[in-house]
Amino acid sequence: MRDLTMAEIDEALSFVSPDTARDEWIQIGMALKAELADAGFELFDRWSQGSDKYKPKDCKSAWRSIKASGGVGLGTLIKAAQSAGWQLKPDDRNDADRQRYAAEMAERRRVAQQQLAEEAAWRRRMADLVAIGCQKLCQWLSENQNPEQVSPYLQRKRVGYHCGYIVALPVLLVVDDFDEGSWIVTGEHIKSFFVEFNRMDADRKERRSVRKLSPGDFVLPLVGPDGAIRSVQMIYKSGTKSFPRHGEKSGCLALLPGEGSVWCFAEGYATAASVHEATGRTVFACIDAGNLVTVVNAVAASNPAQPLLICADDDETTDGKNPGAEFAARAAAGKNAVVVSPDWSVMPGQQEAA
Repeated sequence: MRDLTMAEIDEALSFVSPDTARDEWIQIGMALKAELADAGFELFDRWSQGSDKYKPKDCKSAWRSIKASGGVGLGTLIKAAQSAGWQLKPDDRNDADRQRYAAEMAERRRVAQQQLAEEAAWRRRMADLVAIGCQKLCQWLSENQNPEQVSPYLQRKRVGYHCGYIVALPVLLVVDDFDEGSWIVTGEHIKSFFVEFNRMDADRKERRSVRKLSPGDFVLPLVGPDGAIRSVQMIYKSGTKSFPRHGEKSGCLALLPGEGSVWCFAEGYATAASVHEATGRTVFACIDAGNLVTVVNAVAASNPAQPLLICADDDETTDGKNPGAEFAARAAAGKNAVVVSPDWSVMPGQQEAA
């Protein structure tokens, strides 16, 4: 397909409902950002205004969070528009107009590529700054542990905290896009922090992400390939899970060291801790199904002869599919690995614990 003009891209957008599912809405944004970089926001925002759910702040925040390098291109928009009945009109421009537009397109893509490169560098810089903030958080949590403090989440899951920390005192983890920094706030400084925060204008507040941790919450350090902390997973007393803005997740893991010649891999921490406590083996907690594949691939590439045991989540009730088994099989493929999954029929009442 030939290069589309801005008017043609706008026309294609008009055939796609902005009331689509959020994942699909984000994909349209990714398609526009990959093709147009920041110049695509005006189209994305105007298109999104056609939804009753539209909120300017949410649209701007979503656009800012979109990674244009996410592998989604303009073809995603074109396919969605064509499915809704859009057809690209014949190109009736003369040669001069085509040459002029080709030059405009070349410049547009040059600017877009420059902006995307700058954005990628900024995201790497922010990830490094978040890693520093997370390292400070974990150090502070280590120094302020209370042996009597319990985590309601871990109690429900019936596992210990092993490589994580149970929060004993209130603490804030702050990530600031505008000032490019990440830090923690503790003790008497928390009150004054919120006094300052509440005085900020709306746009400034949007650029500052604050995660408040209270006694009983659980913090899991996530390490990169070199073993250094790159991010954290925060699991609140309710069981809600969160990550710091701009924190790395792909390829990161929580390690529960153990004995034995076989290394085990699981998605979430509760499953990993259950396997570790039942077997005493080393277990890699990979956070989610997609990252399970990434982590196993990296470990297997560095240790091709190492026996691996993939402990799959049993998700067969998820919309008629079983993503846990699917991703576990994908992770094990072509490696010295075996996939296992729990047999709940002989373990009544134990599914909650895993």
